[in-house]
Amino acid sequence: MFIIFFCCVFFFLFCLLFMFLGDSLSCIECVNATGLSCTGSGVICPEGSVCGSHYTVTESGGSVSVTVSRKCLHENQCRSSGSYSFVNVKVKTATSCCNTNNCNPSLPQWSTRSSQPNGVTCPTCSSPGTVVCYSGETMQCTGNENICFIRSSTRAESQQPSSVRGCATKNLCNAGLKSSFPGLTDTNVMFFCRNKVSEQKRCHNLHPFRIWQKKKWNNHHQSQSRKETGDN
Repeated sequence: MFIIFFCCVFFFLFCLLFMFLGDSLSCIECVNATGLSCTGSGVICPEGSVCGSHYTVTESGGSVSVTVSRKCLHENQCRSSGSYSFVNVKVKTATSCCNTNNCNPSLPQWSTRSSQPNGVTCPTCSSPGTVVCYSGETMQCTGNENICFIRSSTRAESQQPSSVRGCATKNLCNAGLKSSFPGLTDTNVMFFCRNKVSEQKRCHNLHPFRIWQKKKWNNHHQSQSRKETGDN
């Protein structure tokens, strides 16, 4: 009798597991820092996910490097692309997706980078080991890179911070705080941007800590206002 009961419970749990995982999507998770493709094991994705590939092309000192990573993504993270520049480095990123088990997303359509100055001037620097870099150097932004930015990240293997400043496209700035794909060298990547910047002075005011302070003050002020309204 006990054996029959145990078998029934096991069968019930198996059916529940199959029901929850039956409609789940499986995606390849991998990273390759030297090419446009990678292979790895399939993982079960959270509900509402698609399979995504994220590409990064970096031009520096006359050389070009390509990194690709694949994993489960939310659908709103697909079909995004953008670029940013700092010091003598140019970076462009793009994401593409597909929605069948262990599918391989197609290569994204890269936008053509323009070298035409757009009238925006931004501070530029690169500083491994610090959360925010500072420099007296500036750069002339080109093409669609018409927003000044600070990119702050943490090295995955050493947990050391790194920061760069320069020019970026608006869609990268809209991404805000985001975590990198597994296996990439950078994690906890943050973009802080100043919209429609045309003056160097305004762009120097861009600072993650100041942004955090302002948000904290605003939240405190709103909380105090609600309390005063309630007391009245």
